[in-house]
Amino acid sequence: MEEKIKVIVFDLDGTIYQDFSFYKHYIHFMVEGTDKETWEPRLAEYAEDVLRGKRLNMNSFYRCTAIRTDDPEQYFDMAERAILPDATARVRIDSNETIYLGDAWAVLTFIGYSLGVFGAERCQETYRRTRRVMEESGLCGSIHLRDAMKRVNNCCETILLSNSDAETAQKLLGKLGYRGIFTQESFSVEKPYGLVDALGYCLPGALEHPQAVLAIGDHAYNDLEPLRRLGCRTLWMNPYSGIREPAYDISLKTLDELADYLNCLCG
Repeated sequence: MEEKIKVIVFDLDGTIYQDFSFYKHYIHFMVEGTDKETWEPRLAEYAEDVLRGKRLNMNSFYRCTAIRTDDPEQYFDMAERAILPDATARVRIDSNETIYLGDAWAVLTFIGYSLGVFGAERCQETYRRTRRVMEESGLCGSIHLRDAMKRVNNCCETILLSNSDAETAQKLLGKLGYRGIFTQESFSVEKPYGLVDALGYCLPGALEHPQAVLAIGDHAYNDLEPLRRLGCRTLWMNPYSGIREPAYDISLKTLDELADYLNCLCG
């Protein structure tokens, strides 16, 4: 018999809020002032196709090296061939040579590097500019989910583990209305590699009973896989249809579905 869930590990981006238009701003800032600036409309359509399962393979590893071509269609075709076998690609993804397409942010990062318009500095600047637009647009969290998370705190330890830095994440949590909701928070976790250690630091002994731990996230490789391998249960937030699926125990699409699930945990 499965143990009752006593610890819930939450991701931030794409998990406790969902934004389906930020990619347009990201692509604009990505190509602005480069020789790929005129590609912006085509790249936006391409990103949409990836998230619909029509291009590339989500939840797969890709080589991020630059593709040299002046033809968008040739670029799209060559990007398809940059896929790597999972067995050979499970290496540290910190050199920008390999990336796992686990969410929309990863798709955009892959496009930036494979287009040859990104160095690390421009990638970070594109991210920061996109974040500012998202904040200014008035992102708001789900009231239903906030209420469910407050309720689940009565029966579970809730831990937010995010790759975002503390300043960025705290600002976003405030705008979403989630500040102070979690039992514990940790930022700049460097998932996937730092996920297990971060959980152990926040709640020593949690992994002595892995079936009592539930990981919730939208990026399966970063948010779920390290804990799934240790026997924890996993809930994958996936709003997209037709994409390649990773390993998970439960999959939900919307924040309201997640709220209903959390409400059921405590009866």
